[in-house]
Amino acid sequence: MIHVNKPRIAILLFDEVEVLDFAGPLEVFNCVKDVAPEIDIEASTISFRQGPVYCRSNLVVIPNQAADFHSDFNILLIPGGMGVRKLLENPTQLKTIEKMIKKSELVLSVCTGSLVLAKLGLLQNKAATTHHTCFDLLQSLEPTVQLIKNKRFVDEGNIVSAAGISAGIDMALFVVQRYFGEETMQAVKREMEYDTDYIFD
Repeated sequence: MIHVNKPRIAILLFDEVEVLDFAGPLEVFNCVKDVAPEIDIEASTISFRQGPVYCRSNLVVIPNQAADFHSDFNILLIPGGMGVRKLLENPTQLKTIEKMIKKSELVLSVCTGSLVLAKLGLLQNKAATTHHTCFDLLQSLEPTVQLIKNKRFVDEGNIVSAAGISAGIDMALFVVQRYFGEETMQAVKREMEYDTDYIFD
């Protein structure tokens, strides 16, 4: 278990982001205070600009803050979605993400969010995963990555990558367990009525 006083999670949103990639972990982190009000944790959404983000499934979301103005966080979560392809070709946005990563003690990716980490050179000689349809793409972006195809998430210490879409919920529960222990994590699962036989190790 990691003991920290004030975990602050910034969840990056961008156009064509996959909804459950960010909404699932956001729900997990916000449920922590429901089951343990004494824990000082905060999860918020950020984006590259002020105003609405146009997500997959025609969902429009207004993030809490623009990335350039968000300074109070120590955990960064990068979700996936079709919009990741545009991120990979946008040097300005990649530079912004790189700056956010440098100030984070823990970086999380869900689904194709790991492609961004690969593009930035953060998965060199590390184990990681992504959505099953993008294994080859991840390998092409970072040939030295140890691609894990049969796990819901992969823990590399300061980087945790989750497989496709719903796996982000499991990863977020693992992060809760890592920071606050098994009892808190199980309480969050009960609060969410997330009935799974998944074993956290």
